[in-house]
Order: sequence, then C-alpha cells, then structure tokens
Amino acid sequence: MKVIFYTRKRLDEARYFFERLCSANLAEDDDEFYFNLSAFLNAWRSILDVMMYDFNDFFALGFSREDEITEKEFGAVANALKNIQATEFIEWWRKKQGLLRNNKLWSKRNVSFHRGYPPLSEKIYNIYVGNSGWTSGTLSSYWQPIIYPSLFLPDSPEYSTVGPMPPTGPIPVRTINPHDFYFTELSELSDKPVIKYCDEALKIIEGIVEEAEKKFSVKLASF
Repeated sequence: MKVIFYTRKRLDEARYFFERLCSANLAEDDDEFYFNLSAFLNAWRSILDVMMYDFNDFFALGFSREDEITEKEFGAVANALKNIQATEFIEWWRKKQGLLRNNKLWSKRNVSFHRGYPPLSEKIYNIYVGNSGWTSGTLSSYWQPIIYPSLFLPDSPEYSTVGPMPPTGPIPVRTINPHDFYFTELSELSDKPVIKYCDEALKIIEGIVEEAEKKFSVKLASF
C-alpha cells in the first residue's frame, strides 16, 4: 500500500503563514499580524509530530492517524518488532525534538494557542501631513505598546507612548512595517524582530526535514 506523507505539507503550511506574516497589511489593523503569527507557530511546532506519524506508516508499526502516539509507544513497538530503522528514527527524532524545545519560539506557541497572544511592541513610523496636504518629508519613529485585545479607553495610562511623542500640528499618518514588531518581554526574545525569530526557526525545521529524508531514504511529501 502506498504511504501518504504529510510532513512537507505541514512544512509548506508553516512557510505559507510565514510569508503572510512578512507581507501583512497593517495600515489600519494589527489583527492580521497576530493571526498569522499564531498560525505559523502552530504549524511550525507540529511538523515533527506529523513526521512521527508519517514514519509510523513508513515502518508499518500499526498505529493509525486517529491514535495518540507518544515517542515512548513508538519506540516500544519498534523494539518489539525488532525494526532497527524505526528504533534509530525515534532516537534521532527525540534529539531533534529536544533541539526545537530549546528554541526561543517553542513556548510562544503555548501562549498563542492556550492563553491568547504573546504581547508585542511595534515601532511606529509617522509621516506628518498638514491640513493642506503637504508632508514634512521626514519620518519619525517611536515605540508604542500594543494592548490585545483592546480593553482600555484611548486616554487611559495603558495607551501612553514610550519615547518621544509626535510634534503637535500636522496630522500623523500611521504606517507599520511587519518587520518592526518585537516581543515586549524583557527577555532574550526582545533583541530581534518577531519575523527574524520566525525566519530562523523555519530554517531549522527545513534542515531537520531534509536531514530525515536523506538519513532514512524517504521523500516526506504526499505527491
């Protein structure tokens, strides 16, 4: 029976949402960035789970897609069947799972999936437009915290801007680049844009998938 693999399809899903994350239209609404970040994290973190089911089918261990397979159960059945390659796979898989668990984005998926959305900060660029339509010809930037969901009135302290305030007079036109979102926590994740962390994490999992195909002589695609 032909084995249908889904690992690369799930990898394509993660790549799809990453590309949408990078091209999000944020002129009026930040929701698109949050939604695509959540979808990316879910797809990215589940790729190795899908891979384990693919290799269950590849080695004919007897589990179905409806079963909840753990790595211990996979290993126990592989040993019982004396399937050396399957045993080698799950040992390799554990190491790769440990590598991803150490990735800084790993816990962000839990926050997004179970608790809402990880708090972000955005770097705002304002082009100042006068009442007659003229522009200052310059950009000014400042940091502003994002409250999500919005639970406060605009004049509450939670909406105060961090950094230099825009000058009075011309009306600021708000423009946001998706590459200017940062995690707000004072942690290791605040030193680079969110998209940069996602890009690095995507490259890591792409390398793992390629390594699995080469190591176990299989193409993890459904076509």
